Amino acid sequence: MQDADIVLSITQGGWSAAARVPLSTPHVCYSFGLPPHVYGFSQTYLNDEPRALRPVLRAALPALRAYDRNMLRRPRRLITCSEFAARELQRVHGRLAAVVHPPVRTHVFTPGPADRQTFLMVARLVSFKRVDMVVEAFRGLEEKLVVAGDGPALAQLRRIAPANVSFVGACDDAALLRHYRSSRALICPSVETFGIAMCEAQACGTPVIGARAGGARESVRDGVTGILLDHPDARSIAESVRALESAALSPRACREFAERFSEDRFTRAIDRILIEELGATAGASGDRELADVARRSRSRPPAR
Repeated sequence: MQDADIVLSITQGGWSAAARVPLSTPHVCYSFGLPPHVYGFSQTYLNDEPRALRPVLRAALPALRAYDRNMLRRPRRLITCSEFAARELQRVHGRLAAVVHPPVRTHVFTPGPADRQTFLMVARLVSFKRVDMVVEAFRGLEEKLVVAGDGPALAQLRRIAPANVSFVGACDDAALLRHYRSSRALICPSVETFGIAMCEAQACGTPVIGARAGGARESVRDGVTGILLDHPDARSIAESVRALESAALSPRACREFAERFSEDRFTRAIDRILIEELGATAGASGDRELADVARRSRSRPPAR
């Protein structure tokens, strides 16, 4: 990286922020927030690991947290994916981060003709995602639930699932698009730092049933593009499924809201921050060549 004018690293926690960057080169880090397996949800993540490994992994947590703290001191500037993630980074690391919501491929995930008959969950099948709770919510409901995703909990979830719940495994974009379009709502009860799947669903005109916590407060408009629950459990999810028909959640409102997270908007926001950092570095160092790079960057259209 000796010849780079500026370095942008992308990480969850401090892992890629460990890149060796010369002190004279501005380093901007886009962090997806605190790694949940190291911080707040560590016990939940440990439950998905083989029992014999859990004591070893638990003993390693203090060292992993120390490493994460040290690495996130390196970048000159931090960007993160949500206001929720920014608050967590400030609480744990004492660093301020600019917020740029991550890009959603709104050109891939679009509304289309479909008979919306099912409900959908898109998630890795691990304890943290609370898939078992959603499966239990559909016990006694007439509506059908489709679960897209794979993971270590699949066999157990199949054993406990009622007949109106089906598992379709990991899906490519084409399959996900079909499922989003044919679903009455996406259900996501876990606490997410942002929630890409929730935005993909809304881009297809599909509302969300989620938790009033984490990044969902930013990626879903409660009462307009989704229903957010204060304390999601099987009962409240089942009640939301029944109430969805009478909720004023239009596909058009979902699509319009999702468009604010487009790739083009993300690129422009990141470009602006990188150009600001180039200009600030050039001004502080008196580097005319770097200042010229910053000027040229301001005059070119944003990368696509």
